[in-house]
Amino acid sequence: MPVGEGIDGSRVEKVLESVHIAANKNTVPGDVFLFAGASRTPALTSRGFIEEDFTEVAKFFDAAVKLAVKIKIDTKGTKLKDFVANMQSDVHIQSDIAKLRHDVEEYAKQFPTIGFEKETISNIY
Repeated sequence: MPVGEGIDGSRVEKVLESVHIAANKNTVPGDVFLFAGASRTPALTSRGFIEEDFTEVAKFFDAAVKLAVKIKIDTKGTKLKDFVANMQSDVHIQSDIAKLRHDVEEYAKQFPTIGFEKETISNIY
């Protein structure tokens, strides 16, 4: 199934949340479905992200969308609750989520969060 077919923003958002990526659902011009298409760019630039860092963020988004597609294909039932139940109960999916979450957290540690000192951020995760 091509990524753009059969996946919606709600499902992608569930995967993004599970790997600690905040996103919002916006329509993208020319798109026919609602998609989690925007990261919190001001929040990232406030933390010191530069252009190269957004390339990494895009890779994380891509991995999350591909994971959402994989989960949807493996889900019995068409409702969001079926998708979430499969996402939470399948050990292979949980392993994929844990790896992506780890990668996201490790990358994010190098950028101080507003309100936290850089020295203490490693203790948050």
